Parts: sequence; structure tokens; C-alpha cells
Amino acid sequence: MSFFIEPRVYPRRELRVPEAGRRLLRGGGWPVALERALLVVGALLLGWCGWTLAEAHAWQGYASWSLDRHRRGETASVTRYLASRVGLGEARTAPVPVPAAAPEAEPVPSRGDLVGRLDIPRLGLSAIVLEGDDDGTLKLGVGHIPGTALPGPSGNMALAAHRDSFFRPLHEIRRADEIELTTALRTYRYRVSDVSIVLPDDVAVLRDTPRPSLTLVTCYPFWWVGNAPKRFIVHASRIESN
Repeated sequence: MSFFIEPRVYPRRELRVPEAGRRLLRGGGWPVALERALLVVGALLLGWCGWTLAEAHAWQGYASWSLDRHRRGETASVTRYLASRVGLGEARTAPVPVPAAAPEAEPVPSRGDLVGRLDIPRLGLSAIVLEGDDDGTLKLGVGHIPGTALPGPSGNMALAAHRDSFFRPLHEIRRADEIELTTALRTYRYRVSDVSIVLPDDVAVLRDTPRPSLTLVTCYPFWWVGNAPKRFIVHASRIESN
């Protein structure tokens, strides 16, 4: 005796896909539009960052070249700078007579004026210093904090810059590192005496000093994303000038 079970055949049903799902399968709809919009925004942001970096780099190059020429008693212009960059050379001009004795005091700068050039040889840091600590100034270079001293026989000169641009190398600074500040009149040399981390409202680090000194200020931690909660401070004492 054997048993045979006849299989039951079910009617075939058509699979219905919602219209939104059909657009997604065809490669359209809001997900693709969102993706394209994000790509456009990303490209614009990258372009803006590239332009900002290029602008700062070009301005730094010209300002440093101009400072060196003024120290040699030579004239400077954008045309001469561009010619020197592309190797076209430039017409020689007679040096401007330099006074026999340079003034003792540095001239008081206005906002945006060139103050000098900051160099920390061991870190490979070299950046032009401008007067002011606003966003426009710090985009182009290191800023001299208004109200603090200028290079001279006494006082604490304070400089600020962003941690993700000109002052990025400061995360490797050490005590006894030498710092140079070159102005149109002379070069001042400092030696790092202390490194500290303080809160943003600790303005004691900018306090004036009886002896000539230099204070560098930037945000901390260096790799923080967003507004950093603390400040990284480098104190240095003058060792000589010429």
C-alpha cells in the first residue's frame, strides 16, 4: 500500500513595490538628491579652505620678502616680488640710505600693520606678525595682542595665533628653545623659560613685566575639534638684540 499526496498549487501574486521604493531602485529620489547636495557643499568647503590657505601663504611670502628688503635699505613692491618668484629677475636700484643710528623704540603700529617676523628655528616655524588679534588678522598671520608691550627695554610682548595654522608646531616646543623676532629695526632673541596651560579667562599671562619678555598664546588641546576649552602659553625671556 502506498500513499501519494498531491502538491497544492498556490496562485502567483504580483509583488507591489511602493513608488518611493521604485525611485530608490531606479537611482532617483531624495537620497540621491541629498547625496549630491552634500557633495556640492563639501566641494565648496574644500575650495574655501584651499583659497584661505593659499591667500595666507602668498601674503606671508610677500610680507617676509618685503621685510628683508626694507632691512637692507631696498624698496619693495608686489611687481618686484612676483618677478623674483618666477625667476625673471629685477632691475637693480640704488639702496635707500639707512640712518647711522636706528631709533631706540619700535614704531607704534596700527591695526593690520606689519610688526615683524617670528622664527623658532628648532620647530621650523616662521610667520609674519601683524598688529591685532581679530579674525581677519589671525587668518593672515600671527597677531600682536593690543595693549601688550612692543619689543623694547622692558615689558611683556604677547602674540597669538590659531593652533591649527601658524602655531601648530608649538605642541613640540621645549624649555630653552630659542625664538627670534625680526622687525624693520633689529632682531630680538628670546629663550623659552616656561610652558603652561591655563583657562581662557586667565589674563595674568599677559601681565606686564619689568624685564623684556615674550608670551605666545594659542588654543589647547591642539587636536581638539571645535572651540578648545583651554589656552597653551609659552613664556620666553629676552637674551639679546641687534
